[in-house]
Amino acid sequence: GLEHAVCPEGRLVHLSVQAARDRCGQVPKAVDAQCAIAMTHIEHMLAASHMRLQDMVRLTCYVTCRTHVQVFHTAWQHRWPGIAPVVSVIVVAGLASPDVLIGFEIQAYSGPETRLREAVKVVEIEAV
Repeated sequence: GLEHAVCPEGRLVHLSVQAARDRCGQVPKAVDAQCAIAMTHIEHMLAASHMRLQDMVRLTCYVTCRTHVQVFHTAWQHRWPGIAPVVSVIVVAGLASPDVLIGFEIQAYSGPETRLREAVKVVEIEAV
């Protein structure tokens, strides 16, 4: 598949899951099946990088149709309740292959919690 992980010094991991292929190498037609497979890939890649779901600090989800946004949110709530990175969902014209309907980029951080709090500043902006 098109999954990649980069882990500089074991503290920060960047993941890319662009093709939700099943064990036979096929991409399912249904977006919910693609989402489930991609989430499994994310879990395995985090584990292989010695990370946990709780270490995710940013997730970007790319979907090819606005109706897929709800599929992602439902899958997230059922599969990863309590996991709360910064999340962006972006609707795009297409992904790596025409049969791919959903893709993800993940950033995860593993290290002392106080260092993470010092490294990240939270800014609250009032809605206009």
